[in-house]
Amino acid sequence: INSVTNVSCFGGNNGAVSATVTPASGSTNCMCVWKNSQGVIIKSSANLSDCNLANVASGSYTLELICNSQSQCTSQANVGQADRINIPATGVTNVSCSGKGAINVTGITGGTQPFNVYTWDPNVGNTSNLTNLDAGTYRLTVTDIRGCTGTQTYVITDTRTEMTATATH
Repeated sequence: INSVTNVSCFGGNNGAVSATVTPASGSTNCMCVWKNSQGVIIKSSANLSDCNLANVASGSYTLELICNSQSQCTSQANVGQADRINIPATGVTNVSCSGKGAINVTGITGGTQPFNVYTWDPNVGNTSNLTNLDAGTYRLTVTDIRGCTGTQTYVITDTRTEMTATATH
């Protein structure tokens, strides 16, 4: 195994493994076979210059050199991935007597910082802290420096109660 390229975003499948395979002197009818962690063949090639593995998810992969239907050697590669971007579901201030709500997002973890894009649906701003919000559902998508995203949904409720006044004479 020459090198391993980890998956750039959590749950992605752009990992890769570069491998050079050289059979023993005199070996014929050779092929390289890649298997996933469940032992399922995901690639095989009789062209020993094409033993690289591309576009795989994170996980453990085994490369086996087979010559004349006999296993000659095996090597293992572990493809990692970036951590999932976790956005806390806390920080909501509901609409109250003041008339408006707010969302204050702190403690985002995972991904590759800095988090350079905050996209809200509906479009109410582009930061992690919003004020002057009406009751409703707001969905935040955070994008890290690699272009990986995480999402969280917030609900602001209207906690005001109807007040009635009764005049007495």
